[in-house]
Amino acid sequence: MVEHDCDARVVADMMHYCRDFLEMPSVVLSWIEDGGCLSHPAGLIGLSLGFIDDYNTMTIGQDPLVRSLLIEQPATRCSFYCDLHAGQDRAYADYLSRHGFRYEVDLLLLDDDEPVAILGLLDQQVRSDLSLAKTEALRRFMQQHIRFHPRIRHQRRRRVMRQRYALTAREIEIADLVAAGAPNSTIAELLGIATSTAKTHLINIMNKLGTDSRIQIGALVNRM
Repeated sequence: MVEHDCDARVVADMMHYCRDFLEMPSVVLSWIEDGGCLSHPAGLIGLSLGFIDDYNTMTIGQDPLVRSLLIEQPATRCSFYCDLHAGQDRAYADYLSRHGFRYEVDLLLLDDDEPVAILGLLDQQVRSDLSLAKTEALRRFMQQHIRFHPRIRHQRRRRVMRQRYALTAREIEIADLVAAGAPNSTIAELLGIATSTAKTHLINIMNKLGTDSRIQIGALVNRM
């Protein structure tokens, strides 16, 4: 519970900093899952749950930034939705208008070139005072800050194990448990496998990581 509260405080601090830096009243942060899908918002400021429900049920497929995640990785998107006319973004502009917003800045945060989160900031009026340089400076600052969030560190560790060491999904699960200090009997119980199977996976993990013991596995995984 304490760890969860601490993680929530990190998110809240980030959102308040962004709101104050750009002087925009409403902020939402959403994590990006594997494959480019958005999770339920990790935090909201100045937004109702109805805004999120409307987004999830009617609008997510029309969000220009979400559509682009599988194609490109834009650093910053600044849009004047009150000026939009026909085209694919019309539905998204109408969605913002329904909730009283006319202007949005989306900051796409990357970790090792992988999209991990979106910070969306919204205002009820068009903002002509925000420059791309200012929003990009904020994005870069938030991108460095978010690297230390436990969720992002966990994703990074799993990505390194998968890409650099070619561990399978099951081997990654077991390596994480070993790094947390779990013995083979606990790993077997948690994953619903035989203890002998856990031992076989452990041998394969040591071979792929180039380690000789559980302690070395834990040390290597925790450094990722």
